[in-house]
Amino acid sequence: MCGKVCSFANATAVCNGGNCQIGTCNNGFADCDGMQNNGCEVQLGSNINNCGACGNVCNATNASNVTCNNGDCKPMCLPGFGDCDAIDGNGCETNLKTNPNNCNACGVVCPANGGSPFCTNGVCGSTNCNPGTGDCNGDGMCETQLNTTNNCGACGNACSTFHATPSCSGTPAICQLSCEMGWDNCNGNVNDGCEQTLTSNSHCGACNAVCSINNASTSCASGTCTFVSCLPGFANCNNDLADGCETQLATSNLNCGQCGNTCNPANGTGQCVSGQCTVQSCNNGFGNCNGSAADGCETDIYTPPHCGSCASACSFPNAGAFCSPPSSCQLGQCNPDFLNCNGNTADGCEVNGLTIQNCGACGNQCANINGVASCNGGSCDITCAPGFGNCDGLFSNGCETALNTLMDCGSCGNPCVLPNAVESCNSGSCVISACDPNFTNCDNFTGNGCECGNMCSAGQCQGCGDGQCTGTETCTSCPNDCGSCNCGNNICDMFETCANCPGDCCCGDLVCDMASEDCMSCPADCGICSSSSSGGGSCGDGTCDGGETCLSCAADCCCGNGICDIATEDCMTCPQDCMCGSSGAGGGAVCGNTFCESPDEDCATCPVDCGACMCGSHPGVECDSQGTCSTGSGNGCCRLPGGNESCTVPFMCTQGSGKHYACDEKSDCAGGVCCSPLTGGATCKASCPVGESELCFNPTMGLPSCECSNTMDQCCPVGGKNAFYPTCQPAGPCL
Repeated sequence: MCGKVCSFANATAVCNGGNCQIGTCNNGFADCDGMQNNGCEVQLGSNINNCGACGNVCNATNASNVTCNNGDCKPMCLPGFGDCDAIDGNGCETNLKTNPNNCNACGVVCPANGGSPFCTNGVCGSTNCNPGTGDCNGDGMCETQLNTTNNCGACGNACSTFHATPSCSGTPAICQLSCEMGWDNCNGNVNDGCEQTLTSNSHCGACNAVCSINNASTSCASGTCTFVSCLPGFANCNNDLADGCETQLATSNLNCGQCGNTCNPANGTGQCVSGQCTVQSCNNGFGNCNGSAADGCETDIYTPPHCGSCASACSFPNAGAFCSPPSSCQLGQCNPDFLNCNGNTADGCEVNGLTIQNCGACGNQCANINGVASCNGGSCDITCAPGFGNCDGLFSNGCETALNTLMDCGSCGNPCVLPNAVESCNSGSCVISACDPNFTNCDNFTGNGCECGNMCSAGQCQGCGDGQCTGTETCTSCPNDCGSCNCGNNICDMFETCANCPGDCCCGDLVCDMASEDCMSCPADCGICSSSSSGGGSCGDGTCDGGETCLSCAADCCCGNGICDIATEDCMTCPQDCMCGSSGAGGGAVCGNTFCESPDEDCATCPVDCGACMCGSHPGVECDSQGTCSTGSGNGCCRLPGGNESCTVPFMCTQGSGKHYACDEKSDCAGGVCCSPLTGGATCKASCPVGESELCFNPTMGLPSCECSNTMDQCCPVGGKNAFYPTCQPAGPCL
């Protein structure tokens, strides 16, 4: 592999088949542990455990110290001992005081003089003794048996005890050795004892038993040959040590660099070189464009970036491209906002499609008539000059419409229509040119036209048409102020009073109006309060009988008691007790039961219960082209063509009017606040009471409803049954 240098400590390295190996150790060094990674780790000239050769241990027997000097063991023998055999493994083996062959010094042999030589205290002597005996003390007597380990076959011939238990036997007597476990007499010389450890790789468990595994380093530390590691560049990929580290990782396509790493690049043919997978060739239609073998031939060379080869890009200005085999580069779709107007593929999509000359398409010009044209996102747009508008939505004719007409006043489709007035469009604003006969613009507000059909005093319209249902005005005499009549339904609805609808609202009309009367406030209509009501029931029987109210019998009549009292409750006024639909109040949505049960009923399906639809409040009830209601009574708000809204005079919102009004669909109240919907519309409130964030209001049917800031509060009427502003009070009887 490029850049990989073979080197080992104290050795000359060689590269064999892409693998680094120790060639020869430097002079005086050896690889005694068999592990290549630390090179030739032992210096033989000074290591007492490997003195001169691996495994040659310097013995310190009968020595005060031992050193290794230039590969030779040098023991410092104790007095009276010597290293006479120069064998490193047995130390100072010779007793110089008694050994006749080394008497007082190595190599000093006592003469026989016709008898048995002896050495006593380092002094030679001789005595004629029978075989097997000797005069070892030099007293002329043959006192010593020559079959002991101290005098085996001759005086002073001691058997070695180096890692052995010696014995002396035979004729003539010779030393016999019983070696310690892990040691043996591998050289056959009894004089140096059991000199060889059996834990070396050369003598592993037995003499000359070599510990070796193919392409691996081994250890015999326990006397058993064990595997340590594979040599660099080799691995035991089959997990069988019988053949050792059998795999050469440098060249194996099945085990390239490591076991199991198959050199099989995607879309190509691979070869393992120096332990690295390389791509030798790619399949047809693919290329190794990133030069990496990890993802093989990763690139489809039939694509625009690599059309036919890695270096052949297929591209066009401002356009896509596609490549057809084997190397045909063709123009694709134009990029967004660009066009190929000349039909020439060489310059791609050469035209910017965001210009007014070619806006979104070749030759599509945006007109500058009465304005400044622009091309936005491939579509023509135009900023019209003041007083003009693009009302037909076409850009070929620019801003074609003048915005100073009654049909398009200030903006497209904005008609200038004012009640009871002659209108004109002045600089884009709808203004009153003159009021119709008998009408004046009393409040000086253009939006409601000439709203006053009576006397105007200090900016206030007097009488019917002043927005106040007062005096003798009723829903019959002045519906503009008092609203449409619904008198006769036995309920005192909004705008009904005792004066304009006595049958529904007056105490004494023999009709108990549950919304504002009870047996306490009007016994003439509701009966005298007692445990038994005029209906024959009693308080607590689960039915709000005639004469019972929430004040007189909360258990039967109050919302929240779990009983849907169809006389006073429905799914709109008390959803806690009543559910709309088949299981709702009265056994279902029944038109004519005086309860508007949403969503089953509305102003269109049951006007008897829900009231007549206001213009614009229900699908299909729209305005005509002049902005007035095409159906209904002409009251309420309308949706004009083009999505604009308009309200007729009685229902415009006026700040400080003191009444509720229906708002248009944009909630466009002039100074008021548009709130929760009534029958398809909304209510407009002048202001909120002190301490409340929302107002209460009287919805359809005249039953109080709440928009209190605290959702646990309830809405109670104040000032009698004609009050327009009920207040928010804690749950319980209304005060």
